[in-house]
Amino acid sequence: MDLTLIIVISVAFLFLLLASGSWIFVTLALAGILALVLLGGFQGIIALVAWGAADNWILAAVPLFIFMGNIMLVSGSADDLYTGVSTWLSPLPGGLIHTNIGACAIFAALSGSSTATTATIGSVAIPEQQRRGYDRDLIMGSIAGAGTLGILIPPSINMIVYGAWVEISIARLFIAGVIPGIILAMGFMAYVGYAAVRAPWRAPRGSRPTPREMLLSIKLLLPILIMVAVILGGVYTGWVTPTETAAAGCFLAFVLACLQRKASWKLLSDAAEKTVITTCMILAIYVSAHILAHALLRLGITASLSSFIAQGEFSPWLIMLIIYFMYLVLGCFFDGISMILLTLPFVEPILMGLGADLTWFGVILILLTEVGMLTPPVGFNLYVMLGIVKGSTMAEVVRSVLPFMLIILIGIGIFTVLPQLVLWLPGTMG
Repeated sequence: MDLTLIIVISVAFLFLLLASGSWIFVTLALAGILALVLLGGFQGIIALVAWGAADNWILAAVPLFIFMGNIMLVSGSADDLYTGVSTWLSPLPGGLIHTNIGACAIFAALSGSSTATTATIGSVAIPEQQRRGYDRDLIMGSIAGAGTLGILIPPSINMIVYGAWVEISIARLFIAGVIPGIILAMGFMAYVGYAAVRAPWRAPRGSRPTPREMLLSIKLLLPILIMVAVILGGVYTGWVTPTETAAAGCFLAFVLACLQRKASWKLLSDAAEKTVITTCMILAIYVSAHILAHALLRLGITASLSSFIAQGEFSPWLIMLIIYFMYLVLGCFFDGISMILLTLPFVEPILMGLGADLTWFGVILILLTEVGMLTPPVGFNLYVMLGIVKGSTMAEVVRSVLPFMLIILIGIGIFTVLPQLVLWLPGTMG
């Protein structure tokens, strides 16, 4: 059969399955298998591709980081984190809204998941802030917006999946997300401060903490900050690999649960169950995407894309803008990991043709994914807010996140024009 006809049939079948609402891993795998069947001689190839995809040591970090985050989630460590951060940030213009952002940024360094960060901090913060009369738009927008930092500030499950696919250093990718994460958190806080100064009723300022309260807050925050320092410090110095860091993080999370007298077999069982479910979902998509990528390779699409970009007279800026727009549209309909693995077989050859730095693009891709988590109809953080804030509507939640989404988009523009903001810190690593 003619290669062009096979490509048309396979791509049409892929979009048909996507439109039907099939599971993303089923869609990717079946589209790849169909192409290989039409090419002929596919016997045994699928098993070899699946094994080759899963035979990647760095993927062992995925369940470990998820397990660490789930231990923190099940043990309720977010209560201590929120109390400790609020002592230092609530006196600022914006009050406890700043605590939402600070707590999300710190918890992001422990969970690796935006949804988990949003749900955990939201469940702790929202009841108290509603009781104190804070503006509901600021509450929902700050938590949903800052919750997206869960996949930017390391560790990040999305970064591990991306880095394993394009075969770059996960440690460098992790560290590359630190400065953008800090800049975004500062941008969120600057907006909250502006909104609070302009309309003080939206965010009552808290009282100044006493010396005793500050000491107690340090006691609450110290174990969590030690965990963050171990994770980031270990990766940055290169003393341990990301996988070894994840294992150490699991141990420290359990030790913290023991110190809080919350450790139990039920806690470990619940955390392990959540970890298995999430890991199986991620790896199924990962292996299926590799099957599709192998089919594209056999069809010659990846080589053609690279050659087309390399030999064409297209502006790199225009190509990147098209890629950005594609991800912003797809983010309305797919979760982050599915979107990343669905598009990388097509996007990676284009990036290679442009000579783009894959570490830099990894951070940009995560930021684009963050926007997707705030856009309807499939923005996960929006639904988390709907579940936590009783009586809220989708229109209210979307309106609340618009300023924070705009800040992320501005960040994407800044990091595109000034890539050294992303690449400087990884460049200082050993």
